[in-house]
Amino acid sequence: MKKLLLIVLILSGIRAVKAQVTLFPENGAGVVEYQNVVELNGTKDRLYNSAKQWIAKTFANPADVLKMDDFETGIIKLTYNSQFIEGYSITQSMEIEIKDNKYRYTVNNIYLPVPANIQDNMTAEGINRRIREKTDKGKKPLKFLTDCVVSGDIIVKTMIASLNNGMKTSDTF
Repeated sequence: MKKLLLIVLILSGIRAVKAQVTLFPENGAGVVEYQNVVELNGTKDRLYNSAKQWIAKTFANPADVLKMDDFETGIIKLTYNSQFIEGYSITQSMEIEIKDNKYRYTVNNIYLPVPANIQDNMTAEGINRRIREKTDKGKKPLKFLTDCVVSGDIIVKTMIASLNNGMKTSDTF
């Protein structure tokens, strides 16, 4: 009976460690990705112009972050850095696909700075994997890694909120 009670306590402890861990969101293929379709009244032309205005207002050097700008397909691709912690930045890619009355954003290819003793610049997928490796063994992951997830998630969601706000407003006379 004591052995059974001990096993139950150990297993519940492992589950508790797993339950407390936050990971970056992953798509069905295990790739870290933030994606959503946003319904918004407006023609493709108006929404495309709103996206371009948002880019111009958000980034100091829009030409440096813009990787694709194709009105015909309605696709804009960006790669940019956001301040992470002092002296470090998080790199991420965003694709905006625009059609009449809606747009879809996808944020992926997220790289975070990590101390050299862990690994130089790690992907968000790599951080999720390292956290899972620890929690699957019933151990707590490194606090720095879980802090990366929390901070990185806030940074990505802040950029998405900025995009969504920028798409709703348009500088027209």
